Amino acid sequence: MSAEVESGTIRNTAVKVNRDGDDSVRMLDVEMSSPADIQSVQLVSIGGEDFHPLPGAKVMVAQVGDAWKMAIVLEDGITPTAAAGEKFLYSQDSGGAIAARIKLLNTGIMELNGGADFAVRYNALEAAFNQLKSDFDSHTHVTTATVSTGPAGVLAIPAASTADMSGAKVDTVKLP
Repeated sequence: MSAEVESGTIRNTAVKVNRDGDDSVRMLDVEMSSPADIQSVQLVSIGGEDFHPLPGAKVMVAQVGDAWKMAIVLEDGITPTAAAGEKFLYSQDSGGAIAARIKLLNTGIMELNGGADFAVRYNALEAAFNQLKSDFDSHTHVTTATVSTGPAGVLAIPAASTADMSGAKVDTVKLP
């Protein structure tokens, strides 16, 4: 049996139970030939990927059986959780649980494994550290005490440190 392939436009998405009633899958309401021709189609993504396309995206729909339209099927047991416009990539442990996850959020933030902390730009952090070290190393104090080897003197105090680590913070990448 050959598959019939058509193009369509996504109008809505939802996570629903598949046609066999045993797995949660992402279903798309796809406008096919006209605004009155809306068909329910299962979104197919590869294992380890949870993709939630936005309404308006163009899709290819294949007729797989008499009453079933979809593309390639590869299930991995993970329930879809991405919001509209987001994409999640993940790995699974031997028991099927998510082991590591990259979330590409619709806010422009990329989270790695939970996103509890911020990443830094190493070169900017190193430059700020080297400036702080240099300022510390050249720091002196004023003294007016008489020194046994000669008269009292006044030493110059260098300017306050200009080290600034704020340029090292990457707002769009969060680490555990």
